Amino acid sequence: MAPVLKRPSSSQSTRALAAPPQKRTKSSAGKTLQQRAPRDDLFDSVTKGMKSVDTLHPSTREMLSKMAKFALSMKSDKRNPHQDAVIDMIRAVFRDWEASLEKDVRELVQEGDVVGARMDSAEEALPLRKEELQASQEKVNDSKKELTRAIVNLKNSKKAVQRMEKEQSKAALQLQKAKGAKDDMAEILARSQNKAVDDNGDALPPLLKGAAAALVRSLSEAGISGTLLVALPSALSKGPERRTKFDVLVLDELEREMARIAEKRDAKLKDQEANLVSKEGASAEAVASVEEAQVERGTCVEALSNAKEELAQSQMALKDAKLEVLAAKADVADNEKVLEKAQHRLEAFSDGAKADFDSLRAMRPLHEYLSQKEGGDASTAGITLFLK
Repeated sequence: MAPVLKRPSSSQSTRALAAPPQKRTKSSAGKTLQQRAPRDDLFDSVTKGMKSVDTLHPSTREMLSKMAKFALSMKSDKRNPHQDAVIDMIRAVFRDWEASLEKDVRELVQEGDVVGARMDSAEEALPLRKEELQASQEKVNDSKKELTRAIVNLKNSKKAVQRMEKEQSKAALQLQKAKGAKDDMAEILARSQNKAVDDNGDALPPLLKGAAAALVRSLSEAGISGTLLVALPSALSKGPERRTKFDVLVLDELEREMARIAEKRDAKLKDQEANLVSKEGASAEAVASVEEAQVERGTCVEALSNAKEELAQSQMALKDAKLEVLAAKADVADNEKVLEKAQHRLEAFSDGAKADFDSLRAMRPLHEYLSQKEGGDASTAGITLFLK
C-alpha cells in the first residue's frame, strides 16, 4: 500500500516552498524528492511550455522560465505582489501563445479547404480534358477521312475530264464524218442527175460504166439496195438525150431514195452536233469539278492541320491536368501533415503546459488534478498533499 503523506502546517509549507533550497542529508533529500516529484513534473511542464513560446525574446523566455517555479510554488493567498505579477505575465504569454497556435490551426484548416477545393477542381477537370482529347482525336480521324475522300474525288474528276475529252474528240470526229458523208451524198446526187460541174462551172460528161459502177457501190454503202442498183449503171452512163423512159424512172427513184437518205443523214448530223455540244458541256463541267475538288482538297488539308494542332493542345492540356491533380494531392498531403503537427502542438500545449500552469495557479489539490488529467483514480496516486 502506498504511503500517505501528512499535511504540513501552513508555516512549514510557506518556509519550505518560499525559502531557497538547503543542503539536506541523503535520507532527508530522498524523502523530499519523493514528496515533491509529482509537483516538480508540473513545474517542468510549465518551464518546457514557456520555452516553446518562440514569439518571445530568448532572454524573456529564460527569465520567465526561471521565475515560474518561484511564483507557482506558493499558495494563491500567500503569494507576494512579485509572484502575482510573474503569474500574470506567464498567464498572458500562455494565453497569447495558445491563441497563436489556434490561429495557426485555423489558417491551416482554411488552407486545407483551399487546396482540397483545388484538388477537387483538378480531378473534376481531368475527365473533361480526356473528353476534349477524345473529341480532338475523332476530329483528326474525320479530317483524314475527308481528305482521303477529297483526294479520291479529285482523281475521279481528273479521270472524268480525260473521259469527256475522249468522248468530245470522238463526237467531233463523228460529226466531221457525217458532214463528209452529207457532202458525198450531194455529189452522188448531182452526178446521177448529170448536174455535176467542174471547178470552172462546166457540166461534167456522163459517167463511164466503170465510174458508174463505183458510184453504185457508194450508193450501196449509203443504204440503197435492190433492183435500183442493178439498173443504175446503164442509166447513169447515158446522156439525157439517150435515156429511155425506164432510165428516167430509175433516176427519179434514185432521187427519191437519195432524198430519204439525205433526210436521215441530216437528222443524224443534228444529233451528232447536239451530242458534241453535250460532250463539250460535260467536259467543261468535269474541268470545273476538278477545280472544285482541288479547292476541297486544300480545305481538307487545312482542316486536318488545324485538327492536329488542336489534338496537340488537348494532349498538353490533359498532361497539365494530370500534373495539377498530382500537385494538388501533394499539397493536400503536405497540409494534412503540417495541420496534424500544429494540432498536436496545440493539444500538447493546451493539455500540458497551460493546463499544468492553470492547476498550479489555482492551487487545486494535486491528486485531484492528476486523477482528472490521467483519467485515473485519485486513491491510486497514493498522494494527499496540502495544496488547495
